[in-house]
Amino acid sequence: MSLFAKNDERCSYNESAGITTTLGIDEACISIINKYNWPISLYSKFDNCHQCDFIPWTNISKNSNTILVLSTKYLQNLNYKVLDVDDNDGINNNSSCQTVTYNFIDHGHYGWNLTMDNNCSQIIYEIVQPNNPYFPIFLALFVLLTASIIFTSTSFVLNTLKNIKKLKRNDELMENDNDDNNLLTQASTSTAIIQTSSSLSLSSSSSSSLSRTDTRTGVAATTTASKITSIKITKSSTRLQSIDAFRGISILLMIFVNNGGGKYVIFNHSPWYGLTIADLVLPWFLWIMGMTMVLSLRSQLRLSISPMRIIYKGFKRSLILIILGIIVNSLTANQSNKHSERRLENLRFFGVLQLCGITNFISLLIEMIGIKIIRNFQYRNRLSYLQDILDAWKQWLIVVIIISINLTIQYLLIVPGCPSGYFGPGGYDNHSQLINCTGGAVGYIDRKLLSSHIYNKTNNIIYGKINNYDPEGLMNILSSILTVQFGIHAGRILFCYYLNNISKIFRWFMWSIICIIICLLLCNGDIYNPTGIIPISKNLMTLSFILLTCSLAFLLFLIIYYLIDHRRVWNGAPFIYSGRNSIFIYMAHYLTMNCFPWSWQISPPLSHANVLAMNIWTTMLWSIVAYYMNKKDIIITV
Repeated sequence: MSLFAKNDERCSYNESAGITTTLGIDEACISIINKYNWPISLYSKFDNCHQCDFIPWTNISKNSNTILVLSTKYLQNLNYKVLDVDDNDGINNNSSCQTVTYNFIDHGHYGWNLTMDNNCSQIIYEIVQPNNPYFPIFLALFVLLTASIIFTSTSFVLNTLKNIKKLKRNDELMENDNDDNNLLTQASTSTAIIQTSSSLSLSSSSSSSLSRTDTRTGVAATTTASKITSIKITKSSTRLQSIDAFRGISILLMIFVNNGGGKYVIFNHSPWYGLTIADLVLPWFLWIMGMTMVLSLRSQLRLSISPMRIIYKGFKRSLILIILGIIVNSLTANQSNKHSERRLENLRFFGVLQLCGITNFISLLIEMIGIKIIRNFQYRNRLSYLQDILDAWKQWLIVVIIISINLTIQYLLIVPGCPSGYFGPGGYDNHSQLINCTGGAVGYIDRKLLSSHIYNKTNNIIYGKINNYDPEGLMNILSSILTVQFGIHAGRILFCYYLNNISKIFRWFMWSIICIIICLLLCNGDIYNPTGIIPISKNLMTLSFILLTCSLAFLLFLIIYYLIDHRRVWNGAPFIYSGRNSIFIYMAHYLTMNCFPWSWQISPPLSHANVLAMNIWTTMLWSIVAYYMNKKDIIITV
């Protein structure tokens, strides 16, 4: 893997103008000054490349100054060795002074003087101080926050004025109603007729008079009722806003990430180990899918819909998601291999929507085994606070068995040429001895069963050339069932303790704490540590990764629920609008990707700022589309 370019034109030095740089995203310049009387060989590796050897970079001639371009995505280790020396020259090529770890920053220019100094004084220094690459993020957050405050304040003022006008109009209506009632009372008094049991004609006359009086009263009542504003029931008004807000956050974050995320590392998927913001999107979508499943099943069972009918509807929904996912795979085929990727023999079968569809149906079958329409309060006294768990012990037992089978396969399946229980990426990992062992048993099963119908990205920025694997493949579907189950259990809590918001919030918080504790035990307390019992890896959907993402999902949802449904200080806007049409927006954003006005070609040089601005615009535009659909009461589901 080539990380550097020698004597790149983007880095040049002019004595009168100084150093001129025209760098791209995540690039910096470094001037290597070789003060040895011998040529040297330079090596490099990323610091988070576990058990990786140094990669040859380039050779530098003696007594020279060479300017290079290097990547700034991750912390780097640099190393050099002096060439053409013998033992009598006094050069120690194994000196620790010859290895440097440095965090290069975007668009900076650095210097590194290589000398025979034995006191480790040859450190990397800044020639041109770089700007903070994360400043555009802070600026964007400030602008969005300011705009939100202005919009909220304006809406509050307008609504207040509107309510004042309504109150005045209601007062006027009340005065008119009082006048009408006084007139009716006077009319009824003046036309009162004394009924007698002996005079039928008089009784008939009385009935006629009362009828007229009732007719007048009815007209007056009708007039008054016509002035009262009716309450309109819409599709969106019957939905739980906290769920829509959570799902809206997930889908908008997914759109932002899929469009580039400003080319920031934190908004892109982790190379293999660890966690980024982009890695949260799919697990959160699965988690909230599980929560909505509980509410949907109970509402259908209350309507006396048969279990077989529910299963059939779930199967149809999953099939639609799978078909839509395959369409997305065809749309997002690699541009350099576009035509061959669309051939049936090379079409990727699995993906995000396929994983959602299959896990949704499997989880539906599991939940139907022991679901209860109403809470029966069969656990009294000391066990009552475990009602949500005890009601679903059958479902949890099945899920634990599935996860146990998954872990057993990962640890015990014999993969040719690979150690048992390997979770690594292959490539440069483990001193390049396991190049073709990408994903261990998980990757091996996908390659054997899916063949060419698999994710085809084999160039990893950290680990170089790796083998094929599928991050949404067969084994990861089994792992994802646990994520859906956690979401289902969050829905059970919502159902079991629906009269006590504090009880629900407390339980969601405890589940968040339990998940994070188990996760830290499995990964040895370091989410980037690949040597834990089960390291955190989104690509393999490891148990520790699922626990960490579900812990954050519980935490985020309880905050949203507290603000929207408990304290009622926020209505969930603007996220609720996207959450109500999440599947439509997901599909539509792929269909319009790289199309104006959602995106456009940015003139070079690219920077985090201009790419971030375009990606934010894309996300906001889809949010506006979702708002318009909500205003028209358009909700598209599958």
